[in-house]
Amino acid sequence: MKKFENIYIASDIDGTFLWECGYVNPKNTEAVKYFTANGGHFAFSTGRNPQDTGLVLPFWREICNMPCIFCNGSMLYDGGTSTILNPQYITPAEKAAEVFHIIRENFSHIAGARATTARGFLFAEDDEFVRRRFTANGNIKVSEILPIEEIDGTGLFKIVIETTVEERENLFAAMHAHFGDTFELTYSAPTLVEIQPRGVTKAFQIESLRREARKTNPNAKFYCIGDYNNDYNMLLSADVAVCPENACESIKAISQIVTCHCRDGAIADLIEKIENELV
Repeated sequence: MKKFENIYIASDIDGTFLWECGYVNPKNTEAVKYFTANGGHFAFSTGRNPQDTGLVLPFWREICNMPCIFCNGSMLYDGGTSTILNPQYITPAEKAAEVFHIIRENFSHIAGARATTARGFLFAEDDEFVRRRFTANGNIKVSEILPIEEIDGTGLFKIVIETTVEERENLFAAMHAHFGDTFELTYSAPTLVEIQPRGVTKAFQIESLRREARKTNPNAKFYCIGDYNNDYNMLLSADVAVCPENACESIKAISQIVTCHCRDGAIADLIEKIENELV
């Protein structure tokens, strides 16, 4: 039996594995390779989609050896076969489409809306807020741009409303007033409001992964690590909840382990801590 055979790690990306300006501490990558070579199971659990993740972490498929959680739980994704598993779409579709119209009609001066589909990002062609941001960071490469009238709300895993730090609370309140009884709403960054299928969070797919793992490995133990509000439910569902030192206070309050800061190699620190416990 290999030393990490019973250990499963689900890691957030931004603020946990990846620091600002796309920086990944090399310790993280090497530690994950060591972990999986010694029987460990590793996956990302992120608000990003597979295409977007490939832009910031081109090597992600090489280090993940179990299905990843994308779109904050709206899909599992097998990187080895490029297959979407257990998809959860926003319904009803007509309400999802309504989000884009509300943003354009009431908040286009301070916000933009984009969705994730199986093909990548989707946004309205007249949404200059999203277009500017995506052109600047490269996400325009993995985007489908349509007239707003052609966005019918079908096949959407997640909708993200991007705004300013100052306006995020107001946007959240407005979206909650319209859709709070229909969709799941959360924050994933200081400028982002996320809309997902009702009842779907990262925890939804952690439960799916754990059920599957324990069919063949009843001793499977899930360590989940994240830093922000969209990680909250995932950490509550974990066998061991973990966060980096830079996590927000609400996440630290529910974490059993606090690692070093993200920029210093939080995942490497976690793997070292697990190894020390196994000795």
